[in-house]
Amino acid sequence: ILTVRKTEEKLFSSSGEKEAEEKAMGSVTVYNELDSTSQPMIPSRFREEKTGKIFWSKKSIIVPGASIKDGKILPGTIEVEIIASEAGSSFNMDCSAFSPCRFTIPAWQGTVKYDKLYAITNTPIKGGSTGKVKIATTEDISKAREIIISDLKSELTNELKGKVPSTLQLLTESLTEKIIKESAGIKAGDIADNFSLSVDMELSGIAFNGSDMSQLIDSIIKSTVPEGMDELAEKREVSFAVSYGADKKVLIKINGQESVAWKIDESSIKRDILGKNESDLRQYFNSIKGVESVRVDFWPFWVNKAPNKESRVEIIIEK
Repeated sequence: ILTVRKTEEKLFSSSGEKEAEEKAMGSVTVYNELDSTSQPMIPSRFREEKTGKIFWSKKSIIVPGASIKDGKILPGTIEVEIIASEAGSSFNMDCSAFSPCRFTIPAWQGTVKYDKLYAITNTPIKGGSTGKVKIATTEDISKAREIIISDLKSELTNELKGKVPSTLQLLTESLTEKIIKESAGIKAGDIADNFSLSVDMELSGIAFNGSDMSQLIDSIIKSTVPEGMDELAEKREVSFAVSYGADKKVLIKINGQESVAWKIDESSIKRDILGKNESDLRQYFNSIKGVESVRVDFWPFWVNKAPNKESRVEIIIEK
């Protein structure tokens, strides 16, 4: 049993649309430099310093108090999710480690807390929009999955063939794929111009010795061919059905069919028909097992029996 595995990830376009008024969302870290006292905060307003845009925290939090280490104040911190006060793309912000966004808390303006309690984020605030937006549909995700699985199966099949030793051959009926993991990073109905989808797939197949298999099939067929008949090997048809069990056990069911024909002993026929007339010839050929019908023709008209010498008898077999 040979196995190969690969992960494929691709970017796809969304085809759906919907009218939307979405509020931008993100996550910020709230800092408390005030003192060692924890600071409770019910859902509060946060104002971004550069733009003045207002956001609200999504839940109540308690910001741990500050501590002192080596003479330095270490602010207490806690993560909190925030949401824009209004819908629209103007609330989307490209916050990053190189360009962080800083937030103050307007409710404490004019108090000592205003400068000592604040929030910062290094990650984008996004999702704000109005009007028509692109959404990923169920069909988009399903089609993307089909494309990746098809591509993966083709690539893995070629890779698997490359692993087959030169002394063996791959049983194509044994190929079976298994999805180890898949992730769309999005669900149907989510707003997105594009979405990525990844699939981790494993492909297994069986390689076997072709001559061993042929000998096995030969022995089985020969054991069923009636006496007095010959196999017509060029008319053999073989198909396989494969199933995998536990502990890497494999069940291979082989269905074989082969055409057979009655044996024709040319030497015996030549001897037996010497000197026989039409009636004797009919009787002789009708006595041979497997003969369906007999027609006897002599030519020229004065000939009324078979030759008396084997050298003058020619047997032509049309297969």
